[in-house]
Formats: sequence, C-alpha cells, structure tokens
Amino acid sequence: MRLFGRKCGPYTVERYKKFISDPGSTLHKAIAKRRDVILFKGPSTYHGFDFPARPDRQILWDRAINAKFYGKGKPFEQEDFDKILGEASVVSDVPAIAFAEELVGMFPEVFRVRRDVEKWYDSFNTNVIASNYTWTVQILCYVFDPFLAAPPATTFLKLMYAMFNALDRAGLERNARQTYIQLYEMVKKLVPPERLLKYKLGSG
Repeated sequence: MRLFGRKCGPYTVERYKKFISDPGSTLHKAIAKRRDVILFKGPSTYHGFDFPARPDRQILWDRAINAKFYGKGKPFEQEDFDKILGEASVVSDVPAIAFAEELVGMFPEVFRVRRDVEKWYDSFNTNVIASNYTWTVQILCYVFDPFLAAPPATTFLKLMYAMFNALDRAGLERNARQTYIQLYEMVKKLVPPERLLKYKLGSG
C-alpha cells in the first residue's frame, strides 16, 4: 500500500497528501504512470528509487531502521521523518512502507492497493528479493559498503530482514506473503474509512 498528507513540521503549506501502502514490487511503475489520474497533480513524490539517490537521507533512514527494529537509538517522530521526506507530497514504497504505522497519521489520504497475493509475490521475488542477491549487490555489501557512511545495499537488506522477520534469502521468500497480508490488514485497521483510498490493480 502507499500514501499520506497533512500540515507538518516547519512547512507552511499542506505538504503531505498521500501515502501508498504497498510493500514494493513493479506496482510502483504502474502507479507512477497513472499518478495524474489516481494520485495527485502537483508536487513531488518520495519513492523507493529515491533511497539510493540521496546518501544524506540514507543515513537518517539507517537511524530510523536501527531505532524501530534493532532497539538502537530513539524512535523517529514526525519532525524526524520531515527531514527524510523533504518536499514530497506523495510517499510510497520501501523504505517508507516499513514505517507505515508511524506515517499514516501524517497523511490525510492513504492509498491501499489490492492485489492478488501470488502475483504480488512473483513480482516481489523477481524484482526485489532476487535483485538483492546479485554479484553486484554482494560486492557492494562486502567490499564498498563498509567504507561508506551511508551504505545503501547493506541498509536496504537490513530493513528487508527486519520487515519480513528473516535472516537470509530463504526467510524473505518464506515470509513474504504473510508479511504482505499483515501489512494490508494493519493499514485497514489504522486508517479511518473516510481517509482510505482503494485501488485494485488491473481495474484501469
């Protein structure tokens, strides 16, 4: 799923609009193509593709991940997420989805995507899990990341293991479906019906 909106932090405009609560796959591409129709017309988005592109914010994400999932540091609050999300009005995908419980209250609209679990899993396994176990990513993790203040590959895998209660690739594959269902149900419980937007993938 994915989307949020509200007045926040040092900003004087209603910056956050929607939070899309789907835990990563090729879905983001389908939604991006239709953003002018089903999301909004206006400011920018913060998407999973922005994570590796912004090392300064990777450091903040790493702190947020450590605090929530590994008991290291102070849990992030609204002003902390403001520093990460910057000017974005629409927020989606990993790593933000890992903090759906904290973020949904910051957005006036939460967009929940309904998708066949097996189709989602096939896409997620191919495009997210498998892509993190290529030689390129392994070299990043073990050769370059140890020398970086913001190690993108290591931070992403650390988050994936925490989100999916896994220790390795087999654990990610084993727990992916149940985690997807749990996230879907959690957002359903947290967000009032009047703020929850629903979209069935493939409905046009």
